[in-house]
Amino acid sequence: MPFPQPRLDDRRWRDLIDEARSLIPYRAPGWTDHNVSDPGITLSELFAWVAEMDLFQLDQISDRLRQTMLSLAGLRREPAVPATVTLSLSGDGVVVPATTEIAGPRGLLFRTLEPVLATGARLTSVEAAGEKVAVGAPFTPFVRPGEALVLGFSEPLRRGATLAITVDGTEIVTRWEGRLHGRWRALEVEDGTRGLSRSGSVRVRTPGAALIRCRYVSGDLDAPPVVRELAVNGVRAEQATPAGTLTWPIAPGAVIEGPVRPGTTLHAAIRLDDSGAITRLEAGRPGTPGLFVLEVSPARLTVEALLLGAGDDAPGQRHHLPAAPVTTEIWTLEAEWRRWLLRDDLGGSGPADAHAVLDPLTGLVRFGDGERGRVPPRGAPIVVLTRRTAGSAGNEAAGFAVADTPHNRALAVPGVRITPAAPAAAPSVRILTAGPTPVPGVRVAHVLPAAGGVDAEGVSDVWARAEGLLDRATRAITLADCEELAAATPGVRLARVVALAGVHPSLPCVPAPGVITVVLVPYLPAGRPMPSPRLLRAVARHLCGLRPLGSRFELTGPVYTELSVRARVRVLPAADPDAVRHDLLRALDAWLDPLTWPLGRDVYRTEALTVLDQVPGVDRVSGVELLAGGEPACGNLRVGPLGLVTAGEHTIEVERPCG
Repeated sequence: MPFPQPRLDDRRWRDLIDEARSLIPYRAPGWTDHNVSDPGITLSELFAWVAEMDLFQLDQISDRLRQTMLSLAGLRREPAVPATVTLSLSGDGVVVPATTEIAGPRGLLFRTLEPVLATGARLTSVEAAGEKVAVGAPFTPFVRPGEALVLGFSEPLRRGATLAITVDGTEIVTRWEGRLHGRWRALEVEDGTRGLSRSGSVRVRTPGAALIRCRYVSGDLDAPPVVRELAVNGVRAEQATPAGTLTWPIAPGAVIEGPVRPGTTLHAAIRLDDSGAITRLEAGRPGTPGLFVLEVSPARLTVEALLLGAGDDAPGQRHHLPAAPVTTEIWTLEAEWRRWLLRDDLGGSGPADAHAVLDPLTGLVRFGDGERGRVPPRGAPIVVLTRRTAGSAGNEAAGFAVADTPHNRALAVPGVRITPAAPAAAPSVRILTAGPTPVPGVRVAHVLPAAGGVDAEGVSDVWARAEGLLDRATRAITLADCEELAAATPGVRLARVVALAGVHPSLPCVPAPGVITVVLVPYLPAGRPMPSPRLLRAVARHLCGLRPLGSRFELTGPVYTELSVRARVRVLPAADPDAVRHDLLRALDAWLDPLTWPLGRDVYRTEALTVLDQVPGVDRVSGVELLAGGEPACGNLRVGPLGLVTAGEHTIEVERPCG
């Protein structure tokens, strides 16, 4: 539903002309020629055209005003989101440090998010719930307790080997075990997936197993877990890298306190002279920006940062960042470091508030004017720590290799230290050489192409997103609202949600005014799906703040009735009786699927007869009987307002045609 556009004045050019002509007899009675050839009429038409343009502009809303209104409604422009990819690194047992830069196609750079041990182990087999699955395709590792995900490798895993797993699941109790000395033994692991309930890494601490498994021990599944990616020596990487480098000269006689090492993050208080050279540096100071050190020498210090400019005491200073920043920290180096907080606008900022506005699409940074927001002082360097991304351009990236970049070379330096020196002495620097990259000989592979990259939102994008929210339920007023909001509970996956008014689950046949019962069916395509207490609590918390005052919500699962069908059918002469019996059983199970059966709908004997009669190869159905819990039902079967059916053991008697 689009927002209604304002029409402060709905008059058009023709309306203005007609209005002007109707006023001529009152304002100028001697003006009698009203034809278009009259110069006065021509001027009236010209002025009407100018007035129509003014009215059109009057009805327009500027992007700045739109952004302010959207901020008041709680809708903000989202910055660009970097694409991510799961990489598999192989090598000779070398450790690839976190933030290692990986080169992708089209000059894109990715950065690893955590350290990983690169070994020669390869994944050779995957078995889920007793069945082999193809490596690289999504699969469900287990559904019932006792089932397991079994992984085979080309060589025994070393201590510190990592499995990167992308999975959607429910937190349950699992146990990692390895095949050691002919027996399954418990493995010591760091399980970042929490039992295959979320994406993360599993780091093995017990070495020597070439066959490991994750066994489902206990707990209730709200939805079957789905493993989408599985990588040995795997690590997540994102397409977001720092923008720019900043080099400060170090003045002779500068006072350096604390260690300064390439490849580390430096938190330091810094003093500069009039030429911009460092005269004093105190490392280890909290409340200062985290500067990644790229290079250090007696003459200069190079860090990953961007010098945006310098303050000039002017109100409303503006500077431009590289497009599509992901995260941004803005600092000014005055007598001490001052951090500037980012705001959507400066309408609520005071003269002393260090606030700035960042446009995530264009990278424009706007400071205050002294009344609404502080002004950067004259000569203060404006230092920005920002990461930029290509957004959606990073999607589908494939073909990776370790990059030869200043950042990777800094990670390779084992140790460079500026020792404390007396004020009159030059800083003493000990430089240790290193190779061109931190991990020579490491090969990089990927399971799936990069995905998830999104471009920064413009004002028109947020406006369109706001229009999409107009038809979305925000309060549980109607039954449809209750169902929509319950299904939208964060972190849960529901197959069905049905809301019933005036029904209490304890007394389903007695009217209960003011009570709304919400029946939840989790997405478990096996057995009788019932919501776990954890799922019920999650949905209850979500609905609690959205319900009308005076209403009462009851959350429950369905009441299942096991239904079996006893039938006698005759097959066609050319049909295979065994194949027809198999098709009949499958048709009955599909008909009685609790994920598709309408809640509270009774079971009719004639429907069972129709299902059987529609199976190919059936000539006629001569008898049908419904059984509830093994007991014959008289004709049709009532299941109650909260009831669902599930298929039991069917008995099908197949008769061959005579002759």
